[in-house]
Amino acid sequence: MNKSDALIESKSLRESVVNRTDVLDKVKKLTLLPDDVNVSVEMAASYYEVGKEAVNSLIKDNREELEADGLKVLTGDELMSFKDMAIISKKARSFTIIPRRALLRIGMLLRDSFVARAVRDQLLNIEADRSTRYDDPGLLQFKKEVFFLEAASEMLRLPESGKLKLMGDFNKKHGLQVPLPAYADEPITESATELLKKHGVAIQTKAFNLLLIGHGVLEEKERPSSKGGTKLFKSITDAGLVYGKNIISPNNPRETAPHYYPNKFADLLDLIGLGKGGQKHA
Repeated sequence: MNKSDALIESKSLRESVVNRTDVLDKVKKLTLLPDDVNVSVEMAASYYEVGKEAVNSLIKDNREELEADGLKVLTGDELMSFKDMAIISKKARSFTIIPRRALLRIGMLLRDSFVARAVRDQLLNIEADRSTRYDDPGLLQFKKEVFFLEAASEMLRLPESGKLKLMGDFNKKHGLQVPLPAYADEPITESATELLKKHGVAIQTKAFNLLLIGHGVLEEKERPSSKGGTKLFKSITDAGLVYGKNIISPNNPRETAPHYYPNKFADLLDLIGLGKGGQKHA
């Protein structure tokens, strides 16, 4: 994971730097609406040098966070002042305003933008500089590992049991005595290989995984290999979490392994065309 991507994956890390709106002007000249407080969606897209739809899509996916930062969709009487300033058409029924704090968060979440990456790099440099001044090197490394631990668990979509294992390993590594639950109360899961056999579906797990990828249930992620290059591993997507969960791979703790809920597996087979009504036995 790229260092600046930690801000994309970790909400707590975003919260720690979201007030540093001064970074916006350091990275690039920022033009505001005549109210000198907000920008429009079009202005946000221009600042980050992406299309308007990219910003709209990000707002849709992260509306709760951005509205907490002050993003607001104006309607009715609230539109009048902007219409009077000829900022928007007299016929406009709504208008989205984005204050600096929300604009900064957009930069922390926007992936395909060189400007957004520059904003994230600046924020991380500020955080590292602050930590260097006030923390001893050991504590600074500890904080970095905590941030990475949270980012990794979010990025890999780990269930509570997987997060407990990561935290347990972290406890041992640092000699901590933090009490953790012995287990998480979660539904039992099984591997695709086991469940395919139980359902009498004659298909190789590799082919089954390809069908899941095609239906958006599974995706391939990559990690650095100890021998150089990268290694691929499978991870259940957000949409696929209704059918199973990602466990930490028994073969490598840096990978996840998909496991599925037995009581949802028949529905999963129906989804990809392997149910009783239309099995693609191989």
